[in-house]
Amino acid sequence: MHNFSLLQQLCSIHAPSGEEYRVFDFVQQWLKLNDPHAIIDRDSLYNAMFIKKGFSSVAFLVHVDTVGFIKQYKQKVLPIGSPDIANYANVKTSSGKIYRVFSAGETYQIDDYQQTNTGTTFTYETKLNVNSNYIQGTYLDNRLHVTIALETIANSENCLFVFTSNEEISGGCTEKVARILYESYHINKTIILDTTFASEGILLDKGVVLSLKDEYLPSRPWVDEIHQLLYKTKIPFQIEVADFGSSDGAYISKSPYPIQWCFLGIACQNYHSPDEKVSLYDVNLMEKTVNLLIMQNTNLKFI
Repeated sequence: MHNFSLLQQLCSIHAPSGEEYRVFDFVQQWLKLNDPHAIIDRDSLYNAMFIKKGFSSVAFLVHVDTVGFIKQYKQKVLPIGSPDIANYANVKTSSGKIYRVFSAGETYQIDDYQQTNTGTTFTYETKLNVNSNYIQGTYLDNRLHVTIALETIANSENCLFVFTSNEEISGGCTEKVARILYESYHINKTIILDTTFASEGILLDKGVVLSLKDEYLPSRPWVDEIHQLLYKTKIPFQIEVADFGSSDGAYISKSPYPIQWCFLGIACQNYHSPDEKVSLYDVNLMEKTVNLLIMQNTNLKFI
């Protein structure tokens, strides 16, 4: 990855689940400046963005929302998704004003609560540190893959990406995305690009992550097809088998449309905290993998 400035800009956007429109607006303006040939569809679904160039028989799904907090009453705030803080974290409003959220047992509280209105949302204060080996900071989940997607779109002639919303809370748009993909774009194969938990079996610096199971089961023949492609091209990868967690793939499974999905990810430490950490080696491999899959996509026909 070379465009750390783009990653920094994306990570700084206040877009917890439900407020993804800010990322969509940014992406639309960025593509207007950097790739005017990309076809942008924000009309088919109000809380998703379809971006197409040329022909593609596979769609890449990338969620753009983040975890965060919402002000309830008095000093109490409720989590949006599953933020993870040890004792406290600096957070900001959409206007950039900084507050501090405290963990209070099973609840969260905010300082200077009298200055904020009920319903105010908060995301982590932006920070991003990059060295020769790692990236660490806020909202690498999943702005990292948004960055990879935009760079890929700008350098591809044939691709289809879908930026989705509400993944951190309910996958609220993805079942509807499935209908549009199948009926309008004639797509029945998808690849989910997201970060995943570093664990005893999934490590940083060990390659991209191909998931065989999280809380849900993807279509094994489609996963095996991706598996064979990674193996033949000698791209280092790890196999994930987990008993928790989910992604946009879960909601494709729940849709009535015969769409297969496969999860490809980057291992991430300190998941959903203000200090998420990923390996630059893994990030570069993911970029290579996505470009390889796009080159191969004309052989993966709609059936």
